[in-house]
Amino acid sequence: MEHIGFALNAVLPSMMLLLLGAWLRSKNILSSTFSSEGDKLCFKILLPALVFKSIVSGGSDPSGYLKSIVFCIVLIAVSIVVGLLIVPRFTSNRKQIAVIIQGAYRSNYAMYGIAFSQLLGNDETEAIASIIAAATLPVLNTTSIAMYAHYTGDKKHSILRTLIIVMKNPIIWAILLALAINAAGLTVPVIIGSFVKNLASITTPLAFILLGTRLTKEYMKADIKITALVLFVKLVVMPAIFLPVAVVLFNIRGPELIPVFLFAAAPCAVTTYQLAVQYEADERLAGNLVTVSTLVSAVSICFIISLLKMMELI
Repeated sequence: MEHIGFALNAVLPSMMLLLLGAWLRSKNILSSTFSSEGDKLCFKILLPALVFKSIVSGGSDPSGYLKSIVFCIVLIAVSIVVGLLIVPRFTSNRKQIAVIIQGAYRSNYAMYGIAFSQLLGNDETEAIASIIAAATLPVLNTTSIAMYAHYTGDKKHSILRTLIIVMKNPIIWAILLALAINAAGLTVPVIIGSFVKNLASITTPLAFILLGTRLTKEYMKADIKITALVLFVKLVVMPAIFLPVAVVLFNIRGPELIPVFLFAAAPCAVTTYQLAVQYEADERLAGNLVTVSTLVSAVSICFIISLLKMMELI
């Protein structure tokens, strides 16, 4: 019971924020315009501030957590290769292929990874989560854009154009700036530090409320069978395969395992939906995967936290 209580204490506050967002949207207290503008605020200002603060305050050397970074890159590479080999064999609908592959492996790590690392660990855990984000975000964004561009076929980009789009991501610039400050041994001025800290403090609650506003009927009109299968892979198969690999083969344990398990087990990334809209893919399926996985992950993440805590791995 102690382990279950620990897991619930970590998961339930975030789920309550999700439900609050859903309730506020259902009562028209928050509009779809607010959700859209709130997303822009989070991804362009608040999330970069949170990542910057985590890396700078942690002052961690990325090389110290190289095995976690390598593990996450391996997870991405294996998932993409397997997805490209299997998914096109089961559906001829090119507008669904990229959505299914992305939904099966790409986690909402920008929100869940750092947020839950704060809840479950300490400053070191939060810094590790930010370092993993620093290493994986360029890879995730580049491969995601390339995959959507290829399968939708309407807006293909050259490698250079893809890299330009990736480098326009403000989170990437926040990561690079923070790493440069740490490498140079510089100190952020107190006023700037306080400003960034204040921005970072509102990121997590607002992000979960915004996710909650998507728990509406409009976002849940896709193929139920495909949704169920993809979410089974995302929330059950992925953690079941990759967590033992992380623990046994990469010997990742303790605070370092928290962001790693979240990388594998967190719900589908909001980016999956945003890119589906941008590239005219199956946006209903993408929205369904994001919203339903967010709800179901309240149970799956709670179970995994309890299991890892019981095995004394975190």
